[in-house]
Amino acid sequence: MKNKSFTLIELMVVIAVIALVASIVFVTLSRARARARDARILLDLRQVNTIALLINSDYDSYTNLVDATYTLNESAPVPHGEQLRAIESDIAKQ
Repeated sequence: MKNKSFTLIELMVVIAVIALVASIVFVTLSRARARARDARILLDLRQVNTIALLINSDYDSYTNLVDATYTLNESAPVPHGEQLRAIESDIAKQ
């Protein structure tokens, strides 16, 4: 009866193919993560823009949006200050 087992060459070829496929998947996933991060930051910036437009329409000024250290101002009019703080912390995490 003939012994049905894999040769060392066959095993090495299979391992090489699996490594190649894994590297392609890893590169694709890292690009997808980067695109998702960029999309989220863009969404956060759009929210800041919307809040700035709301503050400008309510108070005819952007003075309450940013403080002297060029960070989003927590003392902006209610409820915008809390929203700006949440957006700033989200951007900092990314």
